[in-house]
Amino acid sequence: MINTSRQIGAAAGAALLPAVAEGVSGGVGVSGDRAAMFTAALAALTATAVAWHAAHPAAAKARAAG
Repeated sequence: MINTSRQIGAAAGAALLPAVAEGVSGGVGVSGDRAAMFTAALAALTATAVAWHAAHPAAAKARAAG
């Protein structure tokens, strides 16, 4: 399951990040690359938060209640 997730994530990243870079920069410059890397960092942070919450549901409920 983990290997499959990694392969799907790599394929999605390989398809989406160049599209973000092209869309931002119009094909010229470094700013599109920076935007693509920022987008990837936000996606990784979001995935980490989702995984952390899924792995620790009782701790999250205890913090919300108290």
